[in-house]
Amino acid sequence: MPRRMVFLDIRKAWLTIVMPPRPSWSASRAAQSLRSRSFNDELML
Repeated sequence: MPRRMVFLDIRKAWLTIVMPPRPSWSASRAAQSLRSRSFNDELML
């Protein structure tokens, strides 16, 4: 296993341990904004 993958795994585990709600919140927020943007594009067409 490369050292970089180990580092990324440790960082991911640290993020999930230290601040669990924020990544999912930002991901859902990004998905929501992307969805609304595509919806607006459909309205313009």
